[in-house]
Amino acid sequence: MNIAIAGGGIGGLSLALALHQRGIECTVYEAVKEIKPKSVAFADSTELPADLIVYATGYEISIPFMDSTLVFPEGGTVKLLMNIFHPELNNLFFVGLIQVNGGSGWPLMDQQAKLIASFISTRWAEGQRERWLERMKRQSRSVHPRRNVNSQRHVIEVRRYKYKQALTRLQAMIR
Repeated sequence: MNIAIAGGGIGGLSLALALHQRGIECTVYEAVKEIKPKSVAFADSTELPADLIVYATGYEISIPFMDSTLVFPEGGTVKLLMNIFHPELNNLFFVGLIQVNGGSGWPLMDQQAKLIASFISTRWAEGQRERWLERMKRQSRSVHPRRNVNSQRHVIEVRRYKYKQALTRLQAMIR
């Protein structure tokens, strides 16, 4: 499997390390120009195969190389479960697409990376993956505070402690 991590910041490198510790190869890329069905194209015109893509966003909320409505549908919401997992695309994940309500986001990005690595490396029993995703959908609803400000930054805001607890519970369900 060719795993492409778009972004070499703290989130991307945390994920690369977590995958490496599980014996899974991946490549970290910068300057992504376009995501294609089975490859990633870069600003320098190189194109490499990719079966699974993780966008390590850092603090950048824009996603210039793909249709942003896949992540931010109209109505000021985030389509991703736990701001990580796409509900329909099983080969697209995000690290760092959070605005932390109180405190630094870096420890949570590391925890996101470890959750993704576990998810990718797990051999799921029949129906187990679907039950896990349903549980994640329930967890996802509880981690976002009620928004008083309608801005893109506030769309990705998470309650630090609730988010950490939810990530920990989801991680425990995979093991």
